Amino acid sequence: MFTTKTQRQGAVWLCVFVPLWLVAAPPEKTVWDGVYAAPQAQRGQAAYTQYCVGCHKADLTGIEGAMKGEFFMERRREDNLETLFLDMKATMPRGNPGSLSDQTYVDIISYVLQTNEMPAGSTELKPDVLDKVDVVGKDGPKPVPNFAPVLSVGCLIETGENRWVLINASEPVRTRDSFKKIEKELKASQDRPLGQYTFRMADAENFEAPTNVGKKVQVKGVIVRSPAGNRINVNSIEPIAETCQ
Repeated sequence: MFTTKTQRQGAVWLCVFVPLWLVAAPPEKTVWDGVYAAPQAQRGQAAYTQYCVGCHKADLTGIEGAMKGEFFMERRREDNLETLFLDMKATMPRGNPGSLSDQTYVDIISYVLQTNEMPAGSTELKPDVLDKVDVVGKDGPKPVPNFAPVLSVGCLIETGENRWVLINASEPVRTRDSFKKIEKELKASQDRPLGQYTFRMADAENFEAPTNVGKKVQVKGVIVRSPAGNRINVNSIEPIAETCQ
């Protein structure tokens, strides 16, 4: 069977296009996508009863509901499960933090998800995928809560003496530590596009703001939302590009 030149060109295009589509990175999951298995949550309940119930109570409502309900969601949403894991490992069990295996901590997280009515799936949750599972409300992502530690990428400008503004800023996202330089975050910020937001920068002069005017920067601090305008109380500024385009 003979083919025309146009048909052969089309066949070549399909051969190139299909593999690129197939290797596209899958989207990250959320806690509503069945990221743990039910037997794992049962192990987590046993570990929770042994190590955590003294502080967090049998129904997970201890310490102002840090593990359950609205307080848990407001504290953890718009973040990933790795932050919860690291916080647990750094602080629990009380008096002997970090003493459990990584998988035991993850099993306890599975139990916490189950108790918060997040569905089980067919595959167990593992430590190496925690940063790929986002914590969001059942109705989907929302802006980061007020007074949360965040980072944003934008263009730093000066509007007056010791008055600094981040323009063309990206939507703020949670940061694990608003003071420290975290290479993983910086790498992600280098690829993060500019956005449409503007934030007043409080205390930016304490973090070498004059040397970073006109640059694309990563700003970390605490988000403060108010009717008078949103601001970030700055804890660090890191340049990520010499120009802001």
